[in-house]
Amino acid sequence: MFYIDLNVRQKVTFDINELTEIYKEGNVEVLKAHTIGENADDLIKHGMFLVKKNGVVIDEFVVKTDESIPHLRRLDLMETDFSSFLSLDFNLESQSTEVTNKKPRKKIGDCGQDVIDCIQDVYTNNGWASVAAFVTTAFIPQTAVVFTIVCYNINY
Repeated sequence: MFYIDLNVRQKVTFDINELTEIYKEGNVEVLKAHTIGENADDLIKHGMFLVKKNGVVIDEFVVKTDESIPHLRRLDLMETDFSSFLSLDFNLESQSTEVTNKKPRKKIGDCGQDVIDCIQDVYTNNGWASVAAFVTTAFIPQTAVVFTIVCYNINY
């Protein structure tokens, strides 16, 4: 078990012994740890993801999804210490996306900005494909994780 104390009011536990594969391409796979302490009705949810390359964990990060504002979906990608390194805001009314790079990643080093630029490109520079990415991610937040891993894989 991997235990994280988010704040005084909320505790979330991730069971890294119970993993679900959500993406696999070649020798790279992304696994999601089972989350304990949240349910499907919660407006704010957390997920912990492990990235393996050649069977070795090369990265781990937490994704927080926030649906507490009716027209806005926010995804925060965070280090395991819960410091946010990337935020994605999806405005459902204006159908716009805002990508905010909060700080460089500890794990990805020099390619960090290239990964951020790739993610921003996915959501803003590809016409209807960007619209599809926006809509899919707004309703299936794990999509952002897959896009992040693909961009990470391209630039790593």
